[in-house]
Amino acid sequence: MINFSLKKFHKISSASTQKYPTLLIGLILAGILGILVSAGFILMIVFGLDNKYFGSSITGYVRDSSGKPLSDVSIQIQNRSTISNADGFFRIDELKYGVFNIKLELNGFYVKEESIKLKRFMNQKNFQLSAQEYGEVTYQLIFDSQTFYTSDFSIRLNDQELQLNKGYQLSTGRLLTGKYQFKLQSPYYEDQIKEVNILSGSFNENIYLVTKGDIKAQIHDFLTNEALVPDRVQLKQGEIYIDAQAGAINQNQLDIIDLQIGEVAILKVSKKGYLDFEQNIQVEPGENSLGAITLVPLGKILVISQEAGNSIIKAVNFDGSSPVDLAQKSGQCKIIKMNLQQALVQCTKELLVITISSDGAQILNTIFLNSEKFTADYGGNNFYQIGTSQQIIDQSGDFVLEVNEVITSIKYLNSTLFFTTENAIYRWNSENKTSEKLTDGNFIIVDSMDQSLLLLNYADATKSNIWVLNCVTSVKTKYSFLPGNYRNVQFSSDGSIFYLKQIAADYNLYKNSNTTSLLDHIEQMNLIQNTKFLLVTKNTGHFMYNIETGTLAKINL
Repeated sequence: MINFSLKKFHKISSASTQKYPTLLIGLILAGILGILVSAGFILMIVFGLDNKYFGSSITGYVRDSSGKPLSDVSIQIQNRSTISNADGFFRIDELKYGVFNIKLELNGFYVKEESIKLKRFMNQKNFQLSAQEYGEVTYQLIFDSQTFYTSDFSIRLNDQELQLNKGYQLSTGRLLTGKYQFKLQSPYYEDQIKEVNILSGSFNENIYLVTKGDIKAQIHDFLTNEALVPDRVQLKQGEIYIDAQAGAINQNQLDIIDLQIGEVAILKVSKKGYLDFEQNIQVEPGENSLGAITLVPLGKILVISQEAGNSIIKAVNFDGSSPVDLAQKSGQCKIIKMNLQQALVQCTKELLVITISSDGAQILNTIFLNSEKFTADYGGNNFYQIGTSQQIIDQSGDFVLEVNEVITSIKYLNSTLFFTTENAIYRWNSENKTSEKLTDGNFIIVDSMDQSLLLLNYADATKSNIWVLNCVTSVKTKYSFLPGNYRNVQFSSDGSIFYLKQIAADYNLYKNSNTTSLLDHIEQMNLIQNTKFLLVTKNTGHFMYNIETGTLAKINL
């Protein structure tokens, strides 16, 4: 069969060549050309010369681990690049075939880099990117003035404080993705506290700083200096008062933040039982420290000032504010005794009975005096005075008793009248109109409390000792060690004895038998009964003295 075919082919070709010699030549040349082209193509493949004339391309899709298309992915290969579209599709042409590295990048995802083999002409390959687990934010500060206030400036993410560089930038560094508390605090700028979500990748954000002012203060009791927690704090920048922001009050610490600078703010602090505190503040950038704010308890006291030979009797708040003139008397007036509801004031020929309240004070009664030696309860009740040197009369001038000695002092205590002479102390029995001697001695009654009389026993015209007589047992107790020039000797509500004692040219304040003075250079002293305070007068003014703490609060008149 084969031999037959060859023979047949030979016959046909021989016949054809004989009949068509030109066709034979063409076939021979075409065969030679085909061999040459094939050989050339093989040589190009062997030596890689076909890459110059025949390019390669790659297409594909980029998705995340959930299969979601990723746009804006940067794909780089052979110094050529493109980005994926909204469907995650990409295409890069004019590539060489062979093995090359391809790199895919997208913010928030790990960089993917791998080696792939490109075939001639068209290639298709899909990629998957994994989301990063970390993120980083660089904050750029932008402030509204020419000056940046670095003092006490702080930015924190949770407990991490961010460090400020010279370009006013702060970087979070590499953080796990998730939610963080962002806290910007500064006395010079508006505080910013918010929750931020750190996403995978690197980001830049601007922080706009608005210059503000803060008000800081500590709140104390004017009289005791104890820390006080206010009931309400208000601020007025404009037409109305508004409550201070939450967190402005921490115990007795006041911290009002982020106020408009360059404006006058009116601060108002309120607490039940105290006068409202108000102060105008010109708000400056940063911390506006008021130091200690003292709240003044509600109540009035009396003070006496001297002007041109006259005594001016005033009712004032404990700090001296809101003074009200009650009376002006010629000569010297002095407070005999005072509590927070009533007072007795002795002037030259008058005893003023004064009522006091937190709203004010008024003169309730005026009793005319025949003598400087008298006794009276608050309200002017049980008033007695010495008529003649040996007589005691009541407020109506009616005769009460008469003795054959000079009466030196009198005191009404527990419905009983006591009096002294130059030789003894007596108790008057109003029922049988007789006098009972309690003890011998030259004493003057200066105060009383419960069943006790507070006495001065004169050793000579100027020197005396302090004694206490129990009116029930008639037992005397000496409180002073040595004779001295004592005055303003008074019982306090707890039974302690306070007095002024002359030391050289001055008077100092003492308590009981203590040899160390409480205060020096005192001109006048009055106990405010049923309180822990003394009203003292020094050459620098009037003061409230706290018996328990030893502190002075100045009364500004």
